Amino acid sequence: MTVDATAPELRETSRRILADDLVAFVDRHQRIYGRVGDVDEDLWSDRATDLLFQNGKRTATQFGRLMYAQLSGRAALPSETRFRPDFMDAWLHKVSENVGRAMVAAIAVDLLDDDVEDGDVFDRFRTGAMLTAASLTTSFANFGAHDGARAAGAGAKTWQVTSANPRSSHAALDGETVALGQPFSNGLRWPGDRDGGIDQTANCQCSLSFVRGR
Repeated sequence: MTVDATAPELRETSRRILADDLVAFVDRHQRIYGRVGDVDEDLWSDRATDLLFQNGKRTATQFGRLMYAQLSGRAALPSETRFRPDFMDAWLHKVSENVGRAMVAAIAVDLLDDDVEDGDVFDRFRTGAMLTAASLTTSFANFGAHDGARAAGAGAKTWQVTSANPRSSHAALDGETVALGQPFSNGLRWPGDRDGGIDQTANCQCSLSFVRGR
């Protein structure tokens, strides 16, 4: 039994919500900067981390429950012990904190550049929010799907390219199948695995499929 974790409508909804939240974050903090003329990096980073974590938790849980239900033939009820969304929190928070702090630090550095208008700095990050949302949605969705598939007893996973213009290294992976607990030949556990670095995760839209009991 093979189950596809792409779920394009759910992915697009998750990406759009995260992009909208990131744009709202930039809008809010541009107004704050306009009033105080300074960046409180710790506070802004904490807010960014929380925003990303809440989006990541929702997306990962949705995809995890979807894979668990399709592979096991039953929904993951609150009493389910094999798929526990709270077990995903540590990884999700680490990713959210790393991305949030990097984003805020980049805003703070760019605002120090006298050759760039402050408004242009925030505009740049609004535009970048779309790419950030696409990359992180891939990371969160595939992480959650992987965890749900594991809980349902999946034995193997297959890398799937969904973009019409993938990076060449990912195009070469299309259709590669490995045991669930093993990394793919590029060293990633799933598309968007943040251990792979920005060269592997930026704007990646790849997905997974799973085979139960193989």
